[in-house]
Amino acid sequence: MTDGGSENKGELDGWINRSGVAINKIIAQKDVTFSNSQIEALNKIIKYQFLYH
Repeated sequence: MTDGGSENKGELDGWINRSGVAINKIIAQKDVTFSNSQIEALNKIIKYQFLYH
């Protein structure tokens, strides 16, 4: 699940679409009716554990 931000469109998105890998990308508040707070919380954890040492 991703949000609709521009950071979610690029090389990875292209790879998902053409790779043949069974990945179902869904966009919060477009494909899913609930909040994207879960993915935003995960993004915060990843940022603070790997980017902001």
